[in-house]
Amino acid sequence: MDAQETNDAPEPNAEAIVAGPSLPPPTRKHSEKPKSSKVAPIFLKDKDKWTTANRLITSAKINTTKCKLVSNGIQIDPATEDDYRKLNKLLEKEDIK
Repeated sequence: MDAQETNDAPEPNAEAIVAGPSLPPPTRKHSEKPKSSKVAPIFLKDKDKWTTANRLITSAKINTTKCKLVSNGIQIDPATEDDYRKLNKLLEKEDIK
């Protein structure tokens, strides 16, 4: 038996292997959160404590997107989830809610 007879399969074309089928564009991983996720607002029910709360928020360097007067108090919208946690903990510590 010759060596050529044992290997009857044709050699694959290197260009065909490299090119291959086109892959779909990468998608967002399930663990990644959408960039436009909205953080729940915090409501300050006692409007008279706004001055104190605002001073604490500023000194703690907590970022907010907006604060506005609503029917049931003052709505504070933290910028991120971390800001929400910090603000919530700060207001509970200072007994302002």
